[in-house]
Amino acid sequence: MKIEMAWRQTFMVLIWTFIGLKNIGGYKILMYPYGIGVTSRVTNMEKMCNILAENGHDVSMVISNRYDESKRSIDKRVTVHKFQIPAETRLNSDVDVLRIFMDGTPSEAGEIFFKLQFSFCDSLLKSGLMERLKTMDFNLFIADQADMCSVLLLDYLDIPVIYYENGDVYNDSPLGGGLGHPTPWSFIPNLMSADLSDNMRFAERVQNVFLHLLMQMFRLKALSTAQELRDSYGYNKTVDIRNSARDRVALIFSNSHISIDYPRPRMPNHIYIGGLSILPPQPLPNHIATIMEQASEVIVVSFGSSFNELVIEKKKNVLLDVFATLPQTIVWRFDGKIPGNIPKNVHVFPWLPQSDLLGHPKTRVFVTHCGQSSTLEAIYHGVPVVAIPLAADQPYHATQLTTRANMGVRIDKNFTADDLGNAIRKVIGNETYAKNARKMSNQFRDNPISPKETFQYWVNYVIRHKGAPHLKSQGLNQLNIAQYFLLDIMAALLLLIVSLIFMVYFMCRCTLRKCKSKCQHAKKD
Repeated sequence: MKIEMAWRQTFMVLIWTFIGLKNIGGYKILMYPYGIGVTSRVTNMEKMCNILAENGHDVSMVISNRYDESKRSIDKRVTVHKFQIPAETRLNSDVDVLRIFMDGTPSEAGEIFFKLQFSFCDSLLKSGLMERLKTMDFNLFIADQADMCSVLLLDYLDIPVIYYENGDVYNDSPLGGGLGHPTPWSFIPNLMSADLSDNMRFAERVQNVFLHLLMQMFRLKALSTAQELRDSYGYNKTVDIRNSARDRVALIFSNSHISIDYPRPRMPNHIYIGGLSILPPQPLPNHIATIMEQASEVIVVSFGSSFNELVIEKKKNVLLDVFATLPQTIVWRFDGKIPGNIPKNVHVFPWLPQSDLLGHPKTRVFVTHCGQSSTLEAIYHGVPVVAIPLAADQPYHATQLTTRANMGVRIDKNFTADDLGNAIRKVIGNETYAKNARKMSNQFRDNPISPKETFQYWVNYVIRHKGAPHLKSQGLNQLNIAQYFLLDIMAALLLLIVSLIFMVYFMCRCTLRKCKSKCQHAKKD
């Protein structure tokens, strides 16, 4: 008995020693998600929090009081710091807001986007939370680039910063507000483009330039508003907020992958972590596993956590009519009241283990809105798609899936029953789409180290090297638009060439005059 007790005590000492050693060198990290509503971007940031907490770091997250961590899959070791927002504040996940994003004009969508952003920013500034965070001496600040409120903390915290981008980096430095990552507009399509790829004709390049300029104008306007708001509360009044991201951001994580993104110039502080939150297929819940076992082929249908309700509201009957004509089993994420006329082959659930379903061998097609998470899951599991993009960056991802990867068919959001039925039958009937999907899956999974290990390594790297300024091009950050595009060199060369032409012209003219004058004198003599 004494030997057993001694062994237990020794074992416990070893465990606690290991835990203690694991946390030696752990850093204090502050996370700032795109928290104006609970979307997949928040989910991705939660997963990053969990990875860092498991790695021994002291992790905190800043978000509004609308966030309820008790209902979320976030590690209990993560400290959540909340600021109060008024009860009437709208979220970008509210149906009326999503309706504007889906059906409104770009200017209407931009207006509501920034209005929501700055209502949250105002609440953060007046909460006093920034002062409390400053006293906590964090080693690193990781923020979602889409949330404009995070820029208020860049200069104030005065610590290394990592930006998280849900897609690829599309900010260009010469026009201001950029991150110092070159984005040649001649062959890099804008993230908000609907049909553009990296192979653009003249008219498409004109459209792409217009979109890039429009995005830069929106960003500069937003930064100007953020500057005014920050100045009104007395924070960093002498610092130009337009340069904060460029000067402060040490590294950018892109939730994407080179297999699906268009090839582009990459700076050494631009790191892909696409697939960070995707796991191999896990066992399905019993009620869904039974359906999958009894089915011969399965079609998974989901329009994401935000837009699902809107699509069902507008297209429920069309979807049901099409599904009733198909021989496959339909597993559908369905929000709202379940109608009584659901066909026998259709199974609806308010929530689905989407990634696990896509990884099931009987899944043949994924009908999707092409959100970033859904896009990456379809690629990871090698499932062909029927792409129905609805808003924001979804058309861009749909083009990646159907044009670059050629692993599916795209239809308009105002689809008819014939459009949807023909698209599904085409994808199932043409083995090319499944073959290309498997090819993309192999490319996506072929990495020297996993996205999780990549993420952990670079977080620690930035902290160890005090922001790793050696990864950033100091020269690029100082160039204006004329210098960046070598317009000053071209102007100087043009001036030199014109000057030489004029010099030669005047020399020839003078020579001819002298020759003419001599000839005239010779004739007189």
